[in-house]
Amino acid sequence: MNFTAFSEAFARQGGKFAFGVPGGGPSLALVDALSKQGAQFITTGHKTTAALMAGAVARQTGAPSLAVTVKGPGFANLAPGLLANAYEGLPMLSISEAYDTAKPGPRRHKWLDHARLAGEFLKSCRAFSPSPGFFESCLTEARTEFPGPVQVDLVESGALPNAPLPSTPADDPAEIIAALRAAQRPALVVGSLGLRAAWRGQLGALRVPVFTTPAAKGVLAEDGTFAAGIYTGDGKPATPEKNLLPQADLVLMLGVRPGEILNPAAPHARTLWVETAEVRGRAVFPPLQPGPTRSFLSPATIAEVLAELAKHEWGADLVAKAHAELQRALDRWPWATARLLQVAQTVLPDATHVLDTGNFTVVGEHCLRARHERQILGTPNGRYLGLGIGYALGAAAVAGRQPVVLWIGDGGLRAFFSELSLAAERRWPLLVLVMRDGWFGSVRGRAESQGWTRAPLVMAERNFPAVAERMGLASGRVTNEGEFTRWLEAWSRQPGPALLECVLDADAYNQQTELLR
Repeated sequence: MNFTAFSEAFARQGGKFAFGVPGGGPSLALVDALSKQGAQFITTGHKTTAALMAGAVARQTGAPSLAVTVKGPGFANLAPGLLANAYEGLPMLSISEAYDTAKPGPRRHKWLDHARLAGEFLKSCRAFSPSPGFFESCLTEARTEFPGPVQVDLVESGALPNAPLPSTPADDPAEIIAALRAAQRPALVVGSLGLRAAWRGQLGALRVPVFTTPAAKGVLAEDGTFAAGIYTGDGKPATPEKNLLPQADLVLMLGVRPGEILNPAAPHARTLWVETAEVRGRAVFPPLQPGPTRSFLSPATIAEVLAELAKHEWGADLVAKAHAELQRALDRWPWATARLLQVAQTVLPDATHVLDTGNFTVVGEHCLRARHERQILGTPNGRYLGLGIGYALGAAAVAGRQPVVLWIGDGGLRAFFSELSLAAERRWPLLVLVMRDGWFGSVRGRAESQGWTRAPLVMAERNFPAVAERMGLASGRVTNEGEFTRWLEAWSRQPGPALLECVLDADAYNQQTELLR
């Protein structure tokens, strides 16, 4: 196979990183071609990590990135990371050796039809073509709304790039404009569409309460006067969404996909759902059945809707009050997740925070105030336990000297723990904060409320700091705020690969989360 045009296009588009575990066939030849164009290939321990690191690089830099592996089991191990990237809307290319299902030969060793396995969530599965323009075509498809991974099988069928996606009709916005003109106290909930939309610049000028889904955190600076926090649909009474939205007389849901919220019920009796026409008929998450009526508008028309919304002003005092009340409620626990998050943002104001999955994630989504989306990363739509390690490593690979902080539980840390050796080897500025409460904490509350067994949820004592130390990471253990603050301050002066275990009271850890969701 000739990878010249592909690798040259990758470099021309700003691609600098590829990740994975190549084999001895065309995948290694591809890595060689990429290396000759100046790309850095990082060999991961697990294929899933390769997909996650590629997704993180795409998110943090906007540049193309690749995950490379072999056929069959290799691709199957890559697939969980590709699914996570599909959930989170991260555009990247996965490339693997493969059997040509269009021209099957006599061999069957490690046979797998990649498209059948992962076609449900991939943007597409293509056969490789050496033709000029093939790479650009794949990248364009990966980035088209809703973004996600495109798989390229290294087979000889010579398939041409897919045809351009057809244009989709847009709806008339007259009804939405009329409803906004009649409203006195409209509120806005923005989904991840806003991260990629030309109209996102209008959000900062709005003077009404603006919520985001967890997947859209950072679409506007969260320290702004009208930044109301996150909306999940499942917020408890202490959250701003439960305090503020009932006081609105109209709620506009803009680019909020079903997979981005936990409870798809309308947040208000008068709720309007608006989407971009790009996703009509090809959304990554299936529509709600029965679902809300959605208006599919062009980007220019959405900009007109936001201009109408900008004519309103209300709620600044109510947003401040809602945040203050939430803070007072969280301050009931002096040594729990919320306080750790506050200290970390004070000591490391410019860090990128990566949230794995657990009770700390729920608190972090409420407490972390992101100035832009590159300060927050994780799996808010997929809620994948342990995959934060791959995303944190990808963010650290392109961070320079900017600190990257991974928040992870003692349950999630185990699956990909060994991959942290990449940070140690390359001296990346990655700090792993382990929230240790001795349980699968996010499941414990459910087991207790239902009277179910808790035995599978107990985390045996593991000396993570000692193992991390042997891997080349600085490490420690803290049990109170003073120790935590001093440790972070010392690390901030010379950031490098490190792991800090934070020993928390299991009941406080659980109760603080239950206050929110």
